[in-house]
Amino acid sequence: IEKLKAKGKRIIMDIDDYWTRPIWNGNRMEGYEHQYTIEIIKALKMADVVWVSTPYLQERIALLQIDSVLIPNAIDYNDPQFIRGEIKRDKLVAGWIGQNNHHIDFQLLSRAEIWKNNKIEYAIGGVNEINDYWLYLAGCFGGKVKMFEGETMDKYGYLYNELDIVILPSVARDHFSCSKSNLKILEASAHSLPVITNGGLYREINGRNGMRIKDNWNKALSKMIKSRAMREDYGLALNDWARNKYDIHKINEIRKQTI
Repeated sequence: IEKLKAKGKRIIMDIDDYWTRPIWNGNRMEGYEHQYTIEIIKALKMADVVWVSTPYLQERIALLQIDSVLIPNAIDYNDPQFIRGEIKRDKLVAGWIGQNNHHIDFQLLSRAEIWKNNKIEYAIGGVNEINDYWLYLAGCFGGKVKMFEGETMDKYGYLYNELDIVILPSVARDHFSCSKSNLKILEASAHSLPVITNGGLYREINGRNGMRIKDNWNKALSKMIKSRAMREDYGLALNDWARNKYDIHKINEIRKQTI
């Protein structure tokens, strides 16, 4: 960065994670995390423009006396992976698509014993290898769950064709988790899928564009299973809401103004 600035180059830094990873995060580098944090903050202070993905992260960066521009994550709704395919199956499938470090979120489902609802099948996608983490997530659905491998960035969205209902447990518990974005509801919106969430990071789910609950996952899921109209209404409302706010072409216009 110093060499580029010396040549008169304008530095733009895009950050969408908090700079100190908590103990529960599998990517944390014990013994090096403090230096890792120092280097990120140093880079942020050297940048001419800092883009952040969430209001919470923007608030935390402001405490470092660093100005930033809010550039939320967004979806290209014309990308083939985010266009719903033709789906034919005997049973509805509810589930979750994601990556590592969500075991604390899934404790909500484990306590709810969501697997007791046998009128539906369950699936999780994004599995990079069968290890203790993914087996735990599968166990939160009673172990009777389809597991789909992760995909590259240009194919990741296709995994949502495996779901009819998206379940999004979320525990906002520290600076790192509170800084995460709403990308999972945007991905669901692209496929016009109904979402059930307890809130957490997904506070924008408000009862009109999805089902927001306190803790009764089974009751919410039962309602969703019984009513095709409810599933379609929530899915279409989520798609309409997200397209208006988080279409990548609209968000890129904000980027252009800061370059």
